[in-house]
Amino acid sequence: MADESSLISAYRAACERIETTVASDSYRNASGEEKREQLHNNLFKGIQRAEVVDAFRTITAAAPSERYAILKEGVEEETGHQWECPALKEVKEN
Repeated sequence: MADESSLISAYRAACERIETTVASDSYRNASGEEKREQLHNNLFKGIQRAEVVDAFRTITAAAPSERYAILKEGVEEETGHQWECPALKEVKEN
């Protein structure tokens, strides 16, 4: 149970990084490529769980419109906990 709790905490921390990034002025004023770079750089800084890094890297192969749903389903299956990340859901990457 401790490992599952630690894992969902890691996914929640990743979401917090995304929220912080998309709320920043530098993100809002950036080009599409710059936004993707900021999200990538800020997301992977400090993440200690390989499962979380792998999950986010894996969804990049999916169509942008499907990424959030795939990640959400995977996180919930893997952890046994509900997970939401509204900031990520709103990010439209091409």
